[in-house]
Amino acid sequence: MKFYILYVEMQELLEKFSKELKFKWLSFRTLSIYTKCVWFFLKHWVRSVENIDNVDRDMIINFVLFLQKKDKAPKTINLYKNAIMSFCRLVLHKYIDHIHLSKVPTKLPVILSHHEILSIINSIKNNKHRLMLQTAYGSWLRVGEVVRLKIKDIDFLQNFIHIKNAKWMKDRITVFSEKIKSDLLFFCKNRHLNSYVFPSEMWWYLSTRSLQHVFNRAIKNARIQKEATFHSLRHSFATHLLENG
Repeated sequence: MKFYILYVEMQELLEKFSKELKFKWLSFRTLSIYTKCVWFFLKHWVRSVENIDNVDRDMIINFVLFLQKKDKAPKTINLYKNAIMSFCRLVLHKYIDHIHLSKVPTKLPVILSHHEILSIINSIKNNKHRLMLQTAYGSWLRVGEVVRLKIKDIDFLQNFIHIKNAKWMKDRITVFSEKIKSDLLFFCKNRHLNSYVFPSEMWWYLSTRSLQHVFNRAIKNARIQKEATFHSLRHSFATHLLENG
């Protein structure tokens, strides 16, 4: 019975936490991750506390030690800490003394050369998938920005793309290459302005995971040994701009 009551209380508090995060205009993905982190934390302690309001600093530290024993990456541990501290502040109205975040190893981004970019793009047989990668690289787009790109966001007269509600809920303007202009025009021909540029078979947008899978398969087919991710296209574009002055 005690467990059931605590379980119901957890659900109510998580719902309240979700509403608080929505109010702060966090993305759906961040909201989902933070909620799952707090859920896992509460489940870890639910049998040992009389009331969830009893959550304190020692419990958070012990939970962090538990994550470290499970060999969780420092970045993941920091994510849990941030989520739990936010939950305590926004929902429980408890201000926990600062807990130092785990040190995250600094890694240099993987940069692909012009030749490697071409090899990746040329290894893709599907026209839509190839154009998505070309657009991502040539317009400095994140994977989520590519799949959610709409026809109305592209200005074909001035050769720019208006990215709306990007990271941190900010809009920005970016360019696109003349080399893919004709392909983009053909792809958007006779379609509603509110349509996604690269729709799925159900005319919704593709999942980011699907596009990442396309990129990973292209890396493999191009026989590139670097540990590149989709975001490497973005790093490579910025580097190539600097190289070209």
